[in-house]
Amino acid sequence: MKIAVLSTAVDSWESRRISREITKLGHEATRTSFQGSYVSVGMSYNDNGNGTVTLQKFMAAQKRIMRQDVLIPRVGRHYYLTLAYMILKQMEAIGKPATLSADSLLNCKNKFLCMQQLTLAGVPVPKSFLIGPSVPLDSPLKQLPGPYVLKLLDRSKGIGAIKLNSRVEARMHIREAQTLGSNHSTALQECIPNRGDLRLFWIGDRVVAAMKRTAKKGEWRSNYSRGGFIEPHEPTSDEEKITARAAKALGIEIGGIDVIENKNNGHLYVLEINSNPGFSGIMKATHINIPRLMVEYAITKGKR
Repeated sequence: MKIAVLSTAVDSWESRRISREITKLGHEATRTSFQGSYVSVGMSYNDNGNGTVTLQKFMAAQKRIMRQDVLIPRVGRHYYLTLAYMILKQMEAIGKPATLSADSLLNCKNKFLCMQQLTLAGVPVPKSFLIGPSVPLDSPLKQLPGPYVLKLLDRSKGIGAIKLNSRVEARMHIREAQTLGSNHSTALQECIPNRGDLRLFWIGDRVVAAMKRTAKKGEWRSNYSRGGFIEPHEPTSDEEKITARAAKALGIEIGGIDVIENKNNGHLYVLEINSNPGFSGIMKATHINIPRLMVEYAITKGKR
């Protein structure tokens, strides 16, 4: 089987590791970039020779993509989101199997769109406000108890997330973000009291690995990429259920789902869903070969 890792970072450790697992399983691996890929569309008028004309639809992609049996998309860099979305839409239109849909990519990459979809599906998320460039702040700040979390909508790994301990501090940072313009809308979110959070790795229809993340001293973000402490975690039935509901709501086939427990009442919330999850941390914590499981799932999808 021919399997391509279609990525915005083809030389990243994750892309290379997935490719290696493809080869180990006896299949042909290709790494190709979204940036170097093209698709084409159009309509042509065909003269039928009997005085009638019909329209023929034309949709295609370059040969190195078309000859693949299944794609494993990896979209990390936010500035390639629109490009990746359009290419994945084209793959869906021509029937090319992939482990990530265009709509799932878009909804997961934007933190507020993600929370909208989760809320519509009845999945608990922290109370949040979308803050545009000219939104008055009195109402959101009154409705949310401090402390707050302010997040840029299209960042990951804790980048662009700030914890704010007072209304005065929140107002100052939001005003600063609003000066960046309409392309930098933010989400103002209640800060859930916690003892760390969980990253649950979802593939297909199940949680395949889970770890607990705890922030290092002097840091409130628990991301492994920011130096958070990690340890293996055996998810409870409730944690698996909320993860499954979240994955279904966003149509995620491969993803990292972040869950947090309120330490005061035990209530679970989904913080966000990462459609391009890193896996070095969870592999270190659990010793589970995540990229092999990803490839095995892609092979199953390619055979359907």
